[in-house]
Amino acid sequence: MRAILPYLANSVFKFKGVKNVVLGCSHYPLCKKEISKILGDVRFLDGNESIVNSLKKCVLPLKNDSQITFRFTGGIEEKKYRKILSILLAEQN
Repeated sequence: MRAILPYLANSVFKFKGVKNVVLGCSHYPLCKKEISKILGDVRFLDGNESIVNSLKKCVLPLKNDSQITFRFTGGIEEKKYRKILSILLAEQN
């Protein structure tokens, strides 16, 4: 995650001093440690937990031969997201 620290520092530092941070996108929880390093002691509000609980109810009844499909809405954005995802997945392994 060190690779994204400069980007986060530029975009998140202006919020230094806030008490609460809403993680409003599905990938933000992956950056919680880095955001904490920049903003200090903040409380995170993660909407993904309720989404995951709702998805569990839908996905668990599916058969094991199910597959995952990713959808992107913009060509240029897709290249950026694929690059970021490959970096994040490499760091997890």
